[in-house]
Amino acid sequence: MQSIHQPSIESHEEEVRHAAWRASLMAAWGRMWGIASHPILTAMMSFGLFVVALYVINGEMTRHEMDEFRTALSQVDGISLIGAIGATTLAYAALAFNDRVALRMLGKSLPCARTARASIATYALANSLGYSWVTAGTARMRLYRKWGLLPSEIGALSIVTGSAVQIGGLTAAGLGMMIAAPEIALHGPFHSLFWYGLGLILILPSVFWLVYARYGANQAHINDVILYRPPTGQAVVQMGIAVLEWVFAAGVLYILLPDHGGWSFPAFVAVYVLAGLLGALSGAPGGLGVFEAAILTLAPITQNTPGAAVGLVVYRLIYTFIPLIIGTIILGLDHAAPAARPAAKAARQIGSSLGARLSARLGMTLGEATLELSPRILATLVFSAGLVLLSSVATPALSARMQEIDAWNLRAISDLSHFAASIVGVLLLVVAAGLWRKIAAAWGGAIILLTIGIVFSLAKGLDWEEASILSVILILTLPCGAAFNRKSALGANVLSPAWIAALAGAVAAAGWLALFAYRNVEFRAELWWDFVRDPDAGRSLRALTAACLLTLFVAVWALFTPWRERLKRSTDPADIVRAQTILNKAENPRADANLAFLGDKHFFYSSSGSSFVMYRARGNRWIIYGDPVGLASERHDLIATVKEAAEQAGARPIYYAISREVVPDFAEYGYVVRKIGETAIVDLETFSLVGKSAQNLRTSRNKMARDGVEFSMIPASDTHAYLDEMEPISKAWLSAHRGREKTFSLGSFDRTYLARFPTAIARDASGTMIAFASLWTTPDSQEIAIDLMRHHPDAPHGVMDYLFVEIALWAQKQGYSRFDLAMAPLSGLDDRKGLPFLVRLGAIVFEESEELYGFVGLRRFKDKFNPVWKPLYLCAPPDVMLPAALVDVAVLTSGGLRAMFKGPRQASTKNNSHC
Repeated sequence: MQSIHQPSIESHEEEVRHAAWRASLMAAWGRMWGIASHPILTAMMSFGLFVVALYVINGEMTRHEMDEFRTALSQVDGISLIGAIGATTLAYAALAFNDRVALRMLGKSLPCARTARASIATYALANSLGYSWVTAGTARMRLYRKWGLLPSEIGALSIVTGSAVQIGGLTAAGLGMMIAAPEIALHGPFHSLFWYGLGLILILPSVFWLVYARYGANQAHINDVILYRPPTGQAVVQMGIAVLEWVFAAGVLYILLPDHGGWSFPAFVAVYVLAGLLGALSGAPGGLGVFEAAILTLAPITQNTPGAAVGLVVYRLIYTFIPLIIGTIILGLDHAAPAARPAAKAARQIGSSLGARLSARLGMTLGEATLELSPRILATLVFSAGLVLLSSVATPALSARMQEIDAWNLRAISDLSHFAASIVGVLLLVVAAGLWRKIAAAWGGAIILLTIGIVFSLAKGLDWEEASILSVILILTLPCGAAFNRKSALGANVLSPAWIAALAGAVAAAGWLALFAYRNVEFRAELWWDFVRDPDAGRSLRALTAACLLTLFVAVWALFTPWRERLKRSTDPADIVRAQTILNKAENPRADANLAFLGDKHFFYSSSGSSFVMYRARGNRWIIYGDPVGLASERHDLIATVKEAAEQAGARPIYYAISREVVPDFAEYGYVVRKIGETAIVDLETFSLVGKSAQNLRTSRNKMARDGVEFSMIPASDTHAYLDEMEPISKAWLSAHRGREKTFSLGSFDRTYLARFPTAIARDASGTMIAFASLWTTPDSQEIAIDLMRHHPDAPHGVMDYLFVEIALWAQKQGYSRFDLAMAPLSGLDDRKGLPFLVRLGAIVFEESEELYGFVGLRRFKDKFNPVWKPLYLCAPPDVMLPAALVDVAVLTSGGLRAMFKGPRQASTKNNSHC
């Protein structure tokens, strides 16, 4: 036996070293990536790149006068517009085909009309916000879930379609370079051989894909989703369509550019793809600014810059804005159709006499059905409305229209409206953030601001064009109030760093536009109050200054308010009261939900306010403790709401200590689930001290009785009177264990917190308190659980066994059905091959790290009570590095980074049930 067992031990030790090394490297990489991807840092980088792009654009355009741009706009002909619209249609058709092929790879089949509707809505939103797989996946979620796809399948669909689009773009660019390498070399710094070589490299991904389609495995996996290898012919067609999508998209701009920008079409495709990728990497919405700067600077010197600038604006309108409007309408009709069919059928059956009444009812049904419109599309449209107002404020009014206003003696009203329009524009940018998060107050604010914006657009200069744009957006927004069902206040929490960067970028762009439009005007102090000379420049200066000040105020308010709350590290007393109300009405709550009263967590509530989760932020991760608390019917939507809010804040939600019953809800949203340990639940209905299995417990109890140790249970109302006796025991226990108070997953010695709960105490024969345990209970009196427990270092051996036995017997008499002895970390994990890496690592650490922590001893201590071991899980999004997430959890549960690495310490299992 020794010869067999010894190599096994050595093998385990070797595995521990290698596994710990791998885990530490992954955790370090995760922390570095977390810092690099911090929302504030990425927002600053995005804004910085946008400012650089503005500088580049300014350098290209300052050599031209404003009249040249007006002339270029007048020269845009109808044939070019029709050609651009046709190319846009073909590009979106190719994207719809891409979705169909990806669905086939998932083994799914949907009618062409459905995939076309979903792809238009998805890519219209993605093109407005940037080439974002996350954006595309979120946009698809609403439609495809209704059509029977699981969230994990929708996530896989987004990965497949996003990969095809990116590979198609690289291939299109590579082919363009190989065809037009001499031409590109003529206008660039490198020899044509360089472009031939780069083009060859860029088409390699598509070659690899086609080789896989011919010789690869029949199936692949993305998480738990099976992908079926397409036939070779289908893969060739898919890649060809993906390339054509970029070709058609480039064709939209190529048609609109005067003299096609000075490029042949193959060369321009390469330039277009490069500009698109640069725009995507910038993080700016839709690559705005960076894409335009790239197109202007990469063109030959013969390019007509004013015409190119006008062409880029028209391109944005045709390829981005109009599809966004169409996608909104399609989604509305799609969701209205099921509601409309029964009404239409009833109308035919009842007859024409009730036609008018049914038509009115049908109109109401259509209006109600639009509540399913994607709030993100409407948020994008409202943000666009704010951009339109700011752009109008920054540019001179048409002289003919201002002459009409002067003829009516309305110049004062015009100037006031011009000033107010800038304020409304900034507020629309802010309100759009609330629409993105489905806040009801934001919808009401958008309606009011759009209406006011229409009035100010007409009043400031008879700008019926921008008033028409705002009117269309208002009409699309009006029926959608029911889609915005969150009752949160429209406060600083809705503005993520990325949104603040977009807001600052929009105002900066408006400021640059004003500087460009009035660069021949000498800016002097008199412009602030001179309404006669250079009136357009003066009122633009006043309006944009107000917009800048308002933006600065909003940014400071939004950035520092959440920080102040986080640095406070304490829970708002109002949240404590609210959490207590929710817990009192919760369905099947766990006893550890009482951690909500510890005062170290923030809360996220459901839209009804009847459920919550509690969390602490660590970098760009939200560490959420335990199951959602509240109504079971709201759990699904609360998980979705938290996920969406975390994404908007640039964070990732990590759920710690999740019970098995709730795991399916997380799996449905594509979360990765890993077992992290087990909790010991004593069934009080069957608990007994009779029998051989309870011999050790009887022995401890009898020994304490002989030594004169007495047990008593203190109700919550009287706990405060015993805190002075409990505190020295707590301090002595911490000193003996060289530890500090833990937080997050375990209570600490806080007088206000402990006074909320009943306390079990043990006294020696002299009446001196020697041990205590704070107890959690559930409002339905079904579960009782151990929270904070401490014993004096000089307490007799077995005192905690005794205390636990007495608590169990007392709870049994009170009618409780369960006694939770708390979690045994890493317990129940398996080291079998084929299991996830972290599960196997946890199993090895559990077995081999007894001296460091005492995992096995902790499990054995709780096994004395014959509990039922229930698994607990960690649930995280698939893009989270789990080792880094576990480091964050460990830091929180250990009471800080120093406490986690402090040691080694002796884990006394004789009197300690959990740490």
